[in-house]
Amino acid sequence: MRLVVRDEFAAFEARLVTRPPGSPLAQLEAAVDLVVKHYCAEPAFYRGLYAAMQGEHAAELRGMMLAEGQQLWCAMVRAAVDAGEIERVVDDEAFTEVLLRAMASTTEAWLAVNWSRKRFAQEMHLATRLLLLGVVTKTARSRIVAEFASSRRSGTRKPARPNRSPKP
Repeated sequence: MRLVVRDEFAAFEARLVTRPPGSPLAQLEAAVDLVVKHYCAEPAFYRGLYAAMQGEHAAELRGMMLAEGQQLWCAMVRAAVDAGEIERVVDDEAFTEVLLRAMASTTEAWLAVNWSRKRFAQEMHLATRLLLLGVVTKTARSRIVAEFASSRRSGTRKPARPNRSPKP
């Protein structure tokens, strides 16, 4: 199983090389977006992999995936911090762990609910960009907020449902 996990990360890393050039933060955002494309290319494989993470040898598999993911993604987070695009609100490892949990839970929801590719992309974008809003510089924050506003205007994101809590 260790080889399967390592091969999977190697395949993803090979796809990362194809990203357009940009700042470290832009590269991090493009990598997040690439996760959706990468996973949607082989949904049955990822459904099996995520199911295996709940199985008999789940702790070992989760440990391998966390270690590989932490190394890969923390390097991208650290590059954005070093470039001054992300403020070091918490240490790089802690932020990366939270980012990976958001990405994993979004992926699990995609697999469990069988979201469309479009919905998966929207949810991954929202989950990760909301986290980034808490740590990015003012300029990047303005850009991300503008992207949210633009996506609402273009109809690529469903409007929020009104809160229908009972009145006292």
